[in-house]
Amino acid sequence: SFNADENIKSARLYVTGKGVFDVWINGQRVGERQNDGSVVYDELKPGFTHTGTRVNSFAYDVTEMLQAGDNAVSALLTPGWWSGDIVGRVRELGFRAKLLITYESGETDTIGTDSSWKYSYDSPVVMADMYAGETLNGNIKTPWKDSGYDDSSWKAAEIDSSSSLEITAITGPRVRVREDLERTPQSMTVYDGATGATSDKYGKINVTGTYEAGETFTIKPGEKAVIDFGQNFVGWPEIQAEGAKDTVITIRHGEMANDNEGLISRGNDGPEGSVYTANLRTARAIGQYIMNGEGVETYHSTYTFYGFRYAEISATSEITVHNVRGLVVTSVETDTGSLTTSDADVNQLLSNIRWGMYSNYLSIPTDCPQRDERQGWTADTQVFAVTGAYNADVKGFFTKWMQDVRDSQNAKDGVFTDTAPIATSTRAGNVGWADAGIIVPYNMYKMYGDKSFISENWQAMTTYMDFLETNNGPNAHWGDWLAPEGNDDELRSLLIIAYYAWDAQMMADMAEVIGLTDEVEKYRAIYESQKQRFADSFVNADGTLSCTKQTACIMALNADLLPSEESREKVKQQLIQNISGKGDRLQTGFLGTSVIMKTLSDIGASDTAYKLLLQHDNPSWLYSVDQGATTCWERWDSYTKDKGFGSVNMNSFNHYAYGAVGEWMYSYMAGIMYDFDQPGFKHIILKPTFGNGIDSVDSSYDSEYGKIVSNWDYKNGSYVYDTQIPANTTATVYLPLDDELVITVDGKKTETLTMEADGVEFAGTENEYAVFNMAANSAHSFKSGYVEGKAYKISGVTNLKDGKVSVQAELRDETVTEAKLAAAKYSDDVLTGFEVKDISGSLEITLDEVFENDDVIKLFVWNNLDEMQPLAGAYTHRYEEPKEKTVVVYSPTYDEYSNMFTETSGEKLAEVNGLGGYGELTAANGSVSYTYNDKEYVFTKGWKQAGAGGTESKCLYFTPTAPCTVTVIFDGNGSAGRDQYIVQNGTIMGAAKSVDSGAAAVSCRITDTSAPVYTYGGGANKNVYAVIVEYDA
Repeated sequence: SFNADENIKSARLYVTGKGVFDVWINGQRVGERQNDGSVVYDELKPGFTHTGTRVNSFAYDVTEMLQAGDNAVSALLTPGWWSGDIVGRVRELGFRAKLLITYESGETDTIGTDSSWKYSYDSPVVMADMYAGETLNGNIKTPWKDSGYDDSSWKAAEIDSSSSLEITAITGPRVRVREDLERTPQSMTVYDGATGATSDKYGKINVTGTYEAGETFTIKPGEKAVIDFGQNFVGWPEIQAEGAKDTVITIRHGEMANDNEGLISRGNDGPEGSVYTANLRTARAIGQYIMNGEGVETYHSTYTFYGFRYAEISATSEITVHNVRGLVVTSVETDTGSLTTSDADVNQLLSNIRWGMYSNYLSIPTDCPQRDERQGWTADTQVFAVTGAYNADVKGFFTKWMQDVRDSQNAKDGVFTDTAPIATSTRAGNVGWADAGIIVPYNMYKMYGDKSFISENWQAMTTYMDFLETNNGPNAHWGDWLAPEGNDDELRSLLIIAYYAWDAQMMADMAEVIGLTDEVEKYRAIYESQKQRFADSFVNADGTLSCTKQTACIMALNADLLPSEESREKVKQQLIQNISGKGDRLQTGFLGTSVIMKTLSDIGASDTAYKLLLQHDNPSWLYSVDQGATTCWERWDSYTKDKGFGSVNMNSFNHYAYGAVGEWMYSYMAGIMYDFDQPGFKHIILKPTFGNGIDSVDSSYDSEYGKIVSNWDYKNGSYVYDTQIPANTTATVYLPLDDELVITVDGKKTETLTMEADGVEFAGTENEYAVFNMAANSAHSFKSGYVEGKAYKISGVTNLKDGKVSVQAELRDETVTEAKLAAAKYSDDVLTGFEVKDISGSLEITLDEVFENDDVIKLFVWNNLDEMQPLAGAYTHRYEEPKEKTVVVYSPTYDEYSNMFTETSGEKLAEVNGLGGYGELTAANGSVSYTYNDKEYVFTKGWKQAGAGGTESKCLYFTPTAPCTVTVIFDGNGSAGRDQYIVQNGTIMGAAKSVDSGAAAVSCRITDTSAPVYTYGGGANKNVYAVIVEYDA
């Protein structure tokens, strides 16, 4: 306590601590006063730093909190990130403060922490630990925060004169409660024990009451209330309740609820409906409050944090709960990005990515926020960093974290560590992890244009590059972490060289930015040497890669490590074929996933990227969405509705690494890109990728210069693209070219645009794109429409028997509301007669007119028959009476093919009448039937495919003698949902899902008669009942 004179002009308090702390002046909690008079409080001060090097300090204007005469400054200290399991050691806590008072007279007073301060362990916070949780005793209410408090029983503070910690003013966003993100319970369920428990299951909770948010309910001893907030997040549940003095309220936290009658085989740790906590490992994550019995009491934890969707409340005596809410705690203060699409599942993925960021950007970028870990793993950080920078203002956040990286850098050999701040793990120098020390500054420079990200970290980055040069690259302990098919030695070795080369590329670019010419040449030379080393090690003589995993191909293409364009094209095909062969599913872990989508778009395969994005089968982004995820998971299949929970050893349900796809969604799908030559969106590249299963995108990004808008709608091949850029910027717009489309801008033809009059100009074409330049602070609408005669397209005419024709037409411009199809015989340039039919949308119709062989037919589409203005031009067709098609049916049930194969699984089967392969003759699942071309086939036998998938699996094959349609009739042999493929030349020509019983079919056209056609399954032991080959007439 201290005395202050009257006429205080200003007062500023500077505070820091060894351990998480809070500060009060005259009984009022210290925070940051806003212009409207409200106060915003910093939580979990001073945050997580390298505890052997640095601690952050905070400064507050406390002028209005002081009074003339007696004043008191008090603090409460807890272990936080300074002491305990989260940092792997137990240490004494400490606090430091300095109060500077300036009076109207110009005189000043300085009050600082010294031996006159006193301390006591008689705290209302009985226990606080980052993993274990917190216990608060509401009965301890001594007025120790107030001036005039009798502290005679307290001990004199001990001065720590040995501390060498550097005190640094906080540079990034603080940890705060985001009131706009507050969570309201979606359900509140009270239960008493469980029913149906047996030796192999926990049973199901015995529900005694269900309540909606805002309703009052009671919890009796022995009962528990499960609160579902509907969203996995980080923070605290806050409870308002009444109860008797000394009643202990206990709140457990979990990300998931137990399911399926609590079957132990599914990984449950309690009855269905209860809170699942097994994946927290040793973290107790429990908040407790001891009630004082004085009316309605409000409690939430303050000196720890929890990652949870569910809270389970119990009490030692009956309590009445009046309200429960979820307080979201995060370092994300300001959102900058917004992105929604026409696909609800993709939108949920975007939400999951955002909430993973809110949860794990807490003082540092953590890997997960719930279990006994919560560390700053560097690979997780670097793969997600650009996604984070699109979603939120993280400039200060990463400025602070890069200081943690430098503080943690190994002083002996200059290696960056695998976690920063380094705490419980001492691993360092691993590929993809240590490289974060280069990747993050590089990406932050691109996103914000601030050279200090380069200059402040340059010495640390060059020291790390020296380490790589000495060791010929990093280590590869983690590999492509959690890749579904694991890592082998070849992939690990490939990653070492690829990342070393990539690091050198980035270093050369950054050296050029800060004007270090010699270093540019040095790192360009390192890149070239590693590129050659990569080619020598992994590129075959024909230009393909020896390692064909998706991640290997991605890294080679992304870092431009292939020796020629021919090699690049072949590796591109390897990548696309790998993805296609996996059924358009991912094979990547943390490292590969972060760049696969960007790489695909950069090599012109955005259609494949969209297939991955929209894939629902595991492994994929939308698989977890289908399983009910509200944040991204650590594993692609951390939980499945079919099998339950994954291994508790490492199974976080809030792990943002796979959310790195958000970068591609902003930059390629929405089309908002930075320009490295004018970074920070000083110059903006607007290059959206339309269609491919997404009908519309609405997006914006609040750059350092202002808001950028990029919205598009795509339908039937045409688009509307609306964009806006802020003042003091320029933009280049790239829109795809199409011979059948014409682009207008704000309703004007492109050739009439001028920068002076319109704020936009047509700059020509480039690589199949129309290019436009936009002026600062302008907004424009680009619209593509079909050129005259192309709104309707006649896609084909099929000759039918008896002089009939079938016409296929497609409407591609919805501004056409009425149209008619006209068909006429054409002879000697004279239309001899025609027939008119009304049409709308896409259609196939049969004309009533009867034609003869060699009749020439012209077809027109009109939007107004009286005006005779063709929309689709004329389509000329010659009628020829169709011949009978040749149909070959291969089936063990029918005809002479019933005994054509041996019955030994895995041996090559005899080739009979053109069909051969691998398989085992087996009985069908009972009799199954399938109708093909109006004929019903009843099958009792099939060929069982023994392979588990891939083009090398056991399959049937034949070589077509002419163009044909191939149909494979199959079932899942008891396993539903597997794929059946038809393949030629390594390319999937057709694919379909199986049923567990009952026949399904997959068909495709085959025009290549030079190569065999194979059938294979995406899972073992499917039955193939027939291969039907219908040759063209």
